[in-house]
Amino acid sequence: MTEQQIIKKLLRNSERIEQQLAQIRLQLAAKESSPWMTVEEAAAYCGYSKSAFYNRYKNEIPHHQRDTRMMFHREDLDEWMERNKKTPAVTGANT
Repeated sequence: MTEQQIIKKLLRNSERIEQQLAQIRLQLAAKESSPWMTVEEAAAYCGYSKSAFYNRYKNEIPHHQRDTRMMFHREDLDEWMERNKKTPAVTGANT
């Protein structure tokens, strides 16, 4: 691997780490502040990207909308996640 390839790889890794840190910051901010969250905060709180959360789940989770701004309440998100929790199937149990 050339020096230039190593540098490019390190830059890609640092960008990925920065994105992960930004998501962690959003999660922490959501936990410490108001129970009301924006789409970005709600997505981070639930562990999804904004686009995945908005496109897949916006109609499943209770929310308030004023003009174009959607707000989600932490309790509604917690209830939704609990309702949609998947329990792994037990396979090959030896007794």
